[in-house]
Amino acid sequence: MAVRTARTGTAPVAADAAAGPAGVPTVLVLGTGRRQFREYALLAMAEEALLVGLDTQLPSWQSPYMEDFATAAPDRVSLLTAARDLARRHRVAGVVVCDERLAEPAAELAEELGLPGPGAAVVRTVQDRWATRTLLNDAGVGTRRVRLAAGVAEAERAAAELGLPVVLTARHPMPGAESRRAETLADVERAFLAAAGGGFAPLSGQGGGVLVEPALDGPELTLCCTVEDGRVRTWYAAERERGRGPEVSRQYLVDASAGEPAPELAEFARRAHAALGIRHGVTHLDVQLTADGPVALRAGCWLAGDLIPLMGCMATGVDLAAAALRLALGRPVRERVEYRRAAGIRLVLPADPAAAVPGIARVVERPDGTVVVRTVPCSEVESLVPAGELTGVALLAASAADGPGCRAALDAAEEQAAVRSAAPTAAPVPALG
Repeated sequence: MAVRTARTGTAPVAADAAAGPAGVPTVLVLGTGRRQFREYALLAMAEEALLVGLDTQLPSWQSPYMEDFATAAPDRVSLLTAARDLARRHRVAGVVVCDERLAEPAAELAEELGLPGPGAAVVRTVQDRWATRTLLNDAGVGTRRVRLAAGVAEAERAAAELGLPVVLTARHPMPGAESRRAETLADVERAFLAAAGGGFAPLSGQGGGVLVEPALDGPELTLCCTVEDGRVRTWYAAERERGRGPEVSRQYLVDASAGEPAPELAEFARRAHAALGIRHGVTHLDVQLTADGPVALRAGCWLAGDLIPLMGCMATGVDLAAAALRLALGRPVRERVEYRRAAGIRLVLPADPAAAVPGIARVVERPDGTVVVRTVPCSEVESLVPAGELTGVALLAASAADGPGCRAALDAAEEQAAVRSAAPTAAPVPALG
C-alpha cells in the first residue's frame, strides 16, 4: 500500500474562490466520519483533489485535508443549504460521502448539480432494510422470509410464525449497529428493544420498525465492489470472524492470497446490485453463506466501514477510497490488483465495558511490521468526539502473506498492546496520516 502524506498548513479558500490549480478538481465531502475509521480515506482523496467538507460537527483532525469546511444542523434542509453554498463557491466537480448517515443529502446534491452518483432514490432504498429485502426477494436474489414489527407484540407474533431462533434488526440501523438474536420467545422483547435502539431516523422521514427474520448459519462476508454504468466488479471479500471472548468485539479478514473472490459470489453481487438499482459508485454487500446459497444481509453505496477498505488495500493494493473519488468525478476506476496478501482488523473491547476510556485512535508501528491502532484518552489529544462515543480499547491491524499468518500477527499484536487493561497506557504517537 502506498504511503500518502496529507497537505499541511492549507488555509481555507476565500469565498467565491474559483477552482483550484489547473487540472485539480474540487470535491465536496459530506460527513467525514470518525478519525480512526475514515482518515485513511481523506488521505487518499486529498492526493487527487482539493477537498471541501461539510459535517454536523466543527472540524478538528480534518483541517489538514480541507480547503474549506462548513457545519450544519443534522437535518436535510440545513445540510443541503450549506452544501449548495459550498458547491457554488468552489465549483464542485464531485460529491462523496464518508458518513452513511449523510449519504442521502450527498446523493441529492449530486443529482441537483448534474454530477455522478448512485441517486437519492437508490440511497433511500439501501438505507432501508425493509425495502432492500423486499426488492431482493422479488428478484429471487438470496430470498429470505421477513416480517416488519412496529412493537414487541408484533415481533413476538412474527417470531412464532417464522420459527425460532430469529434475528431482529432496525429498519434503518446506525453505522456499526448489530442485529440481535432471540433464541426463545422470552428473548424477543429484549432483542427488539436493543435492535430498535440501534436505529436512526432517516432524513427523508421514512418509516421505522424492526425486521424479524429467521436466524441463519454460515460465514459472513462483506463484498467490496465498484460499479461503472451498471458493470459490477467485486474486488475482494472481507470475512467477519466472531470474537474469542468478551474482549473481542469483531474482526474482519481480507485474505486475497488464494486469488479472486469466487465467481458465484461475483455473480451474486451483480444480481443484487441490479435488483437494488445500483449503477454507479463504490459499494459493499454484506452476505451470509448458507447451505442453501448466499443471502444478502445489507448493501451500501458508500465505502464500507470498520476499516475494511484499508484492509483491502493492504491485501491487494486496490484503493477504494481513491476509486470513490474518481467515480464521483465521472472518471474511470484505475485500480488494479498489485499483490495478493492477507490483512485483518480486530476491534477489541475490555472485559469490563464500564472501564473503557473515551479516546481517539493513534498508530503504533512495530518493528515486525504489525500496525497497532491504539486509543488514548480524549484529554490527551485535541478531539471533538462526544464523551463515551468511543468504547474500544484498541483497533489492531496487521497484514501477512496469508490468512493464518495474519491471524497470528493479530494475536501477537493483541498480546503486545496489552489490550485487556482497563485503559491504554501508551504515550500518544503521531496520528494516522
